[in-house]
Amino acid sequence: MKTTILRSLFLLFSVSVLSQAGHIMQGVGAVNMSMGGAATAQPLDISGALQWNPASISAFDDKIIKLDVGLFFSSPKLSSSLPAGMLGPGAPGVSGTTEDDRGVSPMPALAMVWGKDGSKHTFGASAFGISGFGVTFPEEANNPFSATFNPMESSNPVNYPQAARGFGHIIGFYMSKTSCRLWVIYGI
Repeated sequence: MKTTILRSLFLLFSVSVLSQAGHIMQGVGAVNMSMGGAATAQPLDISGALQWNPASISAFDDKIIKLDVGLFFSSPKLSSSLPAGMLGPGAPGVSGTTEDDRGVSPMPALAMVWGKDGSKHTFGASAFGISGFGVTFPEEANNPFSATFNPMESSNPVNYPQAARGFGHIIGFYMSKTSCRLWVIYGI
């Protein structure tokens, strides 16, 4: 009985861990992203239709090719602090915030739908960039190993050089994810 309960709990928690998707954009393509991904039931353009509701591509009865490149801007900040005395006896506390300086991440979207008016078949193919971002936090210039170090000035101890027990320049990447699909929709 105890083993069955433990196995059930393990199964429950393993399913919840595997269901995590990471950071994925709420829309695909310019039109769908501008709607915040809210155009699931309504085929406004082929990119959103192919990603969220492939059955709706039957609303398009022509050959359509669409290429979008969206730009993703992020602005995360990293903050940390050290209490007084951590940099040496009598040293004041240090705290600061570092802003991400990565810039822009491109989000490509390529979609194609082909069908004929009056035909029961509609075909669609897509390749979408749906995630793949990251952060870049530069090393703190105002650090204990710098000749111009001023402990009274704001500085982020997490970004101190590794010799000063910080992490230095921090670069992080989310795994890049591309969604490629081929659909054949048969309408009655």
